Amino acid sequence: MPSTFDSAVYSAFVFRQRPESIPADMRPIWRIGLLLLMLSVSSRGARSSFGRLQLLNWSLLHDEGRDALLSVLDGARQPNAIMVRIEPSLNRAVDFATAEGLVRTVGGSRIELTEVGEAEAARILAESSLYVKEREYLSLLGKRVTETLVSQIFSGVS
Repeated sequence: MPSTFDSAVYSAFVFRQRPESIPADMRPIWRIGLLLLMLSVSSRGARSSFGRLQLLNWSLLHDEGRDALLSVLDGARQPNAIMVRIEPSLNRAVDFATAEGLVRTVGGSRIELTEVGEAEAARILAESSLYVKEREYLSLLGKRVTETLVSQIFSGVS
């Protein structure tokens, strides 16, 4: 009776590393550019809390998120009516941007653009073909997403 691992019956496994495509919205370089835009276009003093960045990031990724946040800002929906998904890829983008000297943490809880980050954000804004849909949306939001609103959304209080 042959063994279950008889070499005449079974062949060796071969593992090969193959390139894997990463969706654009998960690519760190795309996220870093988006982070710079969020801080430059829709934040006061190019500074924001991490929770506010997560809210902006969530609303930017899907049309439903955009519509939901705009309806809260327009008063058509209560802040506690939306559920924000926290994206770990934004955390990585902040880490990479910090390592590159584009942003820094201030006061332990806020992220702000550095001079280098402001220059990079200006370069992105100067190129009209980059982040077209995202820039339009962030301009529409302006600076209306306040820290108070972020607290209401994340705490579930209206």
